[in-house]
Amino acid sequence: MKNVVATCGTLFSTRQLMILSRYTDNICILFDNDEPGMINAKKVQDKFKNNELAKVLCGNTPKKYKDLDEFFTSGGSVDYFEI
Repeated sequence: MKNVVATCGTLFSTRQLMILSRYTDNICILFDNDEPGMINAKKVQDKFKNNELAKVLCGNTPKKYKDLDEFFTSGGSVDYFEI
């Protein structure tokens, strides 16, 4: 996979958006499919829905996987995440 950055926990800030927007106009954020991940995916989506820096899409891993690592090591593909 190319051009991947990890957040530290479930926080995604305006500063992080500003830094990433220097490199791309499209940002896709994927959180784990647990309660904190679901809550923060919704927060990020709402907070950055109409920003002027970059298009921000946000979602969660498929329900049957604990996290992105498990999803990809089980043969998952980035094509799944067309949010």
